[in-house]
Amino acid sequence: MSIVYITRILYTSKDSFAELENFRVVLFYCLVFSVTYTLALYALGFLYKFSLELLVAKKLGIADTLSVYFRANLCKYLPGNVMQFVARNLYAEKIGLSQAKMVFGSLLDVMMVTAVSIVLCLVFVNELFFTIVEDVFSINVYIIFFAVTFGLILIFFLIARKGHILNKIINEFKQSLDNVNVAKVLLYIGKSFGIISFMHTVAGLMFFYLLQTISSVTAVSVFIVISVYIAAWLLGFITPGSPGGVGVKEAVLLLVLSEFYGRENVVICVVLFRLVTITADILAFCSHTVIIKIFTRIHVNTNQTHSKIQGDQTL
Repeated sequence: MSIVYITRILYTSKDSFAELENFRVVLFYCLVFSVTYTLALYALGFLYKFSLELLVAKKLGIADTLSVYFRANLCKYLPGNVMQFVARNLYAEKIGLSQAKMVFGSLLDVMMVTAVSIVLCLVFVNELFFTIVEDVFSINVYIIFFAVTFGLILIFFLIARKGHILNKIINEFKQSLDNVNVAKVLLYIGKSFGIISFMHTVAGLMFFYLLQTISSVTAVSVFIVISVYIAAWLLGFITPGSPGGVGVKEAVLLLVLSEFYGRENVVICVVLFRLVTITADILAFCSHTVIIKIFTRIHVNTNQTHSKIQGDQTL
């Protein structure tokens, strides 16, 4: 349904794309923003590494952990909006962790992203966005959030009960708590807040400047646009069934920003920015794969050189 919604938006707004002014400037921005968002994804990959390290109380390999994160990240575009978490568990052996540790690592990651995103929304817009949403839907946005969160937790426990997985996960969690101290938790919270804030702020700014370039108007404050973007991203992130939040994020942005910037301009911006984020997801995976291959080749060549030198010395 999400993909159908996006396709419908593209079809009904095809004339707007054809009449887009400053096309080269917009295209240049999209290329730069794709690279910038890729760097933000690397930061999120390190946050995932920190989440796992907090649970296992040991350092994990950067290369293997980022490889798991970027591979699984591409799976979010599969139906269900949960396949990235399933993929993480499939790759658990690659970094030497149990399935239960990977589950709690993902849950910890999701909880931190959700909590920090909500805080940033309130900081940037001072609850203006929530007022708009409540006026449109005639329901308190916190009720929506807690209902979705409770639903996700309920689904998790229903699945976990099958095959006595729940007891195994609880035991793993109790063992993890024994290895965690307050200082490490506070340090992790600080890192999480910094990294997630960086990612959201950068993404929100990029969306704002792309929207400004397309519409050529300054309708609302940059802080409000960033807050709307973060809230839309979060709703897409926690909505089950929507692959990668496709359709959900775009619908929220259209609903809130069309009144200020015009529907056609917002449509062009949300579609182009979706292409930016998809390109960044692919770039992150491909660049990391290339970097690993380069360093592996350098390591092999170095070992061969040392072996040759040692052989010559023996002769």
